[in-house]
Amino acid sequence: MEAPVRTLDQLAHEAGLERLTFVKADVEGAELAVLMGSSATLRRHRPTLLLEIERRHLAKYGVDPADVLRHLRGFGYQAHRRWRCRWVPVPRVTDDCRNYLFTA
Repeated sequence: MEAPVRTLDQLAHEAGLERLTFVKADVEGAELAVLMGSSATLRRHRPTLLLEIERRHLAKYGVDPADVLRHLRGFGYQAHRRWRCRWVPVPRVTDDCRNYLFTA
């Protein structure tokens, strides 16, 4: 079955979004591909991102968690993980946590 594919940048433009504050993506390892198609959106809207990042899924695309962090840091984003009922900043992705919040 064929399905249309668009980048987040294309979707935001086509929808004429004036404001985008939050994006959740659970794309089984294709997170970096999603982010690469979101550059204009990340610069313009600076949305908070909730991403599921797992090394085993990223490896299917030849990507490492550090690649995702490096890409987002280039846009001024900081990674956070849930710890003791709150989101705390972290310098890297670890295998004991899957969900990360990124803020600009």
